[in-house]
This record gives sequence, C-alpha cells and structure tokens, in this order.
Amino acid sequence: ALWDSKTEVRHLVMTAHGIQTALGLDEEEAFRSLLLGMVDAYQAQHYPPTLERVTFVDRKPNRVRLFQQALDQYFIFQAPAANAPAPLLPGAAIPVEAEYDEVSTPEFHKPEATAATPHVFVAMPFKDTYDDQFYLAIQPSVKEIGLLCERMDLDAFTGEITERMFERIESARLVIALLDGSNPNVYLEVGYAWGVRAKTVLIAHKEEPLPFDVRGHRVLIYDKIYQLKEMLGVELKRLLA
Repeated sequence: ALWDSKTEVRHLVMTAHGIQTALGLDEEEAFRSLLLGMVDAYQAQHYPPTLERVTFVDRKPNRVRLFQQALDQYFIFQAPAANAPAPLLPGAAIPVEAEYDEVSTPEFHKPEATAATPHVFVAMPFKDTYDDQFYLAIQPSVKEIGLLCERMDLDAFTGEITERMFERIESARLVIALLDGSNPNVYLEVGYAWGVRAKTVLIAHKEEPLPFDVRGHRVLIYDKIYQLKEMLGVELKRLLA
C-alpha cells in the first residue's frame, strides 16, 4: 500500500475497481464501495501525507458522467469560513491548500450492497454501440425504483461465470433484455430467465428484426433513447408495483 511503503505521492490516478470485470457489479455501487474504503483510509490517516489530489479515470464517457453524478450525490462541498486557517496534514503542522472541505451525506454511509441486495439483471450486447441505451435509459430507470442494476461483461459463458450468471438471473427482481444486435448470449440469458419464470422486459429498436419465437411476447419498441427511458420507467413501475 502507498501508506505502508511511505511513497511520496501528490497525485493519485486510478480506475474504479470491480467494474471492468465479468462479476456484473452495479457500477455506481462499486464506485461507492471504493469511496467508502478511501474515506476509511483517510479517517485512519492511512494515506501518504503528501497526497493532494485523487483522479478517477475511465475510457467510457458515460461512466465518467456516472461517477461525477455519484460524487455530486454523495458529497456536499462546503466552502471554508472566511479567514479560516488552512487544514493541516495528519500528524503534521503543514498547511494544505484546499478550496473545499468534503462532507459526505448519510446515504453515502449506508451498508455496502451484498448478494442479497435487490437487483435488476440486464442482458445486453457488451459493445460501446449500446452504451447510450444502458447509461441514459436502462440504468437510470432501474435506479429510480431503488434497485441495483447489474450486467455481466461476457464474450463467452464458461464455468463459474456461467453459474454466477444463472444465480443472478434467478435472484433478480426482474430481467431487462436489450435485443438489438441479435446477440446469441442475450437470447441465452432470456431463455434461462423464462425457464426460471423470472419477470422479463424485452427491448428492441424499431429497426431490429425479431426472431419468430420472440414476436409473440411483449416487446418495448423504441426509436429514440428518451422514448426508451420513458417506456421502461412505466413498465418497471407496473411490474414491480
């Protein structure tokens, strides 16, 4: 650890752990868990005394916006009082140039999610092409009803990962499936969800050709992303009321 090694660090750049994996973690919850760990380290003074800044990086612009929204939600930035002295480094008499003091909200300190925390499982192609559908429509709609939003980054289903996927579908309050792109993995997840009688919401763009065995089921057909969010919000409330 940086604190144990007594490394002199002023600017720490990091990714949010647990997101770019096949574990299917809710992205906002994974980020909050990381922040909780950092707050614990700060309160225990287990960080390099020279540290001035922490930067989170990610290659997906939509995910960066999600992280910024989480910071805005969980932290209240209060300007220091006029003529207030600069805060001091832990265990030292060295002023720190800080424009704001961070005050976390009670919601930030709620217990971390567990495997039993209610969630929605999302089956969709894991391609950048469909980021807007996920970040601008599916994920916000799920968050609005107070549930975790999980999807698994899978190119192939093998071994323990497959078992975890089956378990998360079985335990989900509801399964949302984006059928765009005719991804075979998505249809496998849908078939399993039907097999275990999980509530399922099917979504497809109006230009997406649907196979015959899906046409007889209710499918939310969308054109614009905002329309998808509106329709999905209504459908989730109807099914989970």
